[in-house]
Amino acid sequence: RMSYFPHRMILIIYSPLPVHEETTSEMSFTISHALHSIQYNRTLLKTSVLTNSRMYSEHLFTIPDMQVTMKPTTTTAAETQLLWMAESGFTQSRVAIMTKMEDTLLSHEELLLILMILVKERKKYASPAANSVTWNQTREEGSVRTYSEFAPERTSDKLFGPVIAMGHEWIDIESVDYFVWVKSGDQRIDLAAPPTAHGTLFPNIDMDNVTDALNHGLDLVKATMSSTLDLIEPSVNHRHLLTPSALTFNWELDSSSMSVAVYETAHARYCDWYCRQFSGTKRRRVDN
Repeated sequence: RMSYFPHRMILIIYSPLPVHEETTSEMSFTISHALHSIQYNRTLLKTSVLTNSRMYSEHLFTIPDMQVTMKPTTTTAAETQLLWMAESGFTQSRVAIMTKMEDTLLSHEELLLILMILVKERKKYASPAANSVTWNQTREEGSVRTYSEFAPERTSDKLFGPVIAMGHEWIDIESVDYFVWVKSGDQRIDLAAPPTAHGTLFPNIDMDNVTDALNHGLDLVKATMSSTLDLIEPSVNHRHLLTPSALTFNWELDSSSMSVAVYETAHARYCDWYCRQFSGTKRRRVDN
């Protein structure tokens, strides 16, 4: 986003907020570890778990929050297959995320699993108003607070908010929901159909169905790997890849990490607001 001040153009680049980034952090590590534990000739086939990596084709340019990809690495060039896609929604609407996933499906019908994670706030965030108690206090302090100076204590009743600091509510999470669609048969995933599994990380942890769906999705990945390797080296038996998956996720750890990310997001919003209100040219303009 570009902001204009007299005689000066300032480019402000917004990075993804900690809540958004944390949704797939632990999960991507678990899946990556599971794929790397499979024994096969890795010089012939590469599987990767990617986070925030660009994806583009003739009609699509996007950056999924997480991907599981597979690519033959033989001497003959081969296309990368997108086997899993995960999208997290924090400040985006559900409609926008569904549209993004549908657009991706048009270019990647090979998708075996799609995961959508929705982090919902109780109300739309608003920064402190000019001349409010928070605004005046910040102006008097004259410098940005560090995270430890800013964040209140994470008590058991406020693990996901509301995070109130300096007299202002910076974030309050209502729910964290997971929706999984897993491909069935030869038909492409239908996002208009009910999800294969739904679970919640907050306000309560109910993720057993999501765990089962992710294991099923990993089974499909390994089946695709096995059939691809059969074509590349037909003299080798790859049926060991078909062993049922047994992914285990520490959802309690995910919940704890998300709780910290909520408070870090509150601080990130404070820093962003401080930068726009009190830094550089605009700071001098406010003081004057």
